[in-house]
Amino acid sequence: MKAIYTNATGALAMKVERIAVAQEQGVTVLLFGEKVPTGSIHLSDIRPKGFKGVRGENDPADTAVIIDDVLMFRSADFSKALKKAIKLASGN
Repeated sequence: MKAIYTNATGALAMKVERIAVAQEQGVTVLLFGEKVPTGSIHLSDIRPKGFKGVRGENDPADTAVIIDDVLMFRSADFSKALKKAIKLASGN
């Protein structure tokens, strides 16, 4: 089973409320300077399609599932993206 990681800081950081939900599901939260190990799954918040400007705390965010720097899945629904990441991690 692959491990799932997310960031608490930086450009791909998850929103605070999403980090708590992800941690409950066994996602490892990385701090500033920590790297996602090769071959693992990275769950991150990204700008929605068509979004212009700088992302702030109250702005909408899509969630991306990334494996080895390749975007595997993108969704505006965080819970759907988290379920997909867990399914990919389990190998199903």
